Amino acid sequence: MVVLASLLVGSQLLVVADSVPIFDVNKSCQGVEVVFAGRNSDSCIRSEEATRGQLKENWGEFSAKDKVECVGATKIGGTPTYTELITCLEMRRDVQKLRSLPSDEMKGDRGAAGSRRK
Repeated sequence: MVVLASLLVGSQLLVVADSVPIFDVNKSCQGVEVVFAGRNSDSCIRSEEATRGQLKENWGEFSAKDKVECVGATKIGGTPTYTELITCLEMRRDVQKLRSLPSDEMKGDRGAAGSRRK
């Protein structure tokens, strides 16, 4: 039973990581006129479609783990957007880059910031 559950979860992860998910941008952009002054649902839809295109181009540069976690997090609490998804993925990627910096580079950044405060 545990093996079957592991196989099902593993196959779900591969499906999520394989391609950019399809979100209903019409639903996520509904009512935008009220929330964002000067922006309407048509401009929201165009922006979300452009962001999906950007995700398709860059999908391979994000880790499978980050894709799965960001897609899941984006779907929590309402209608997901590509803008939320790409923001999550880019933040996770950038944190990994920072963590991979040598510790002396990180100390140098802190030292520079500390000297500016004095």
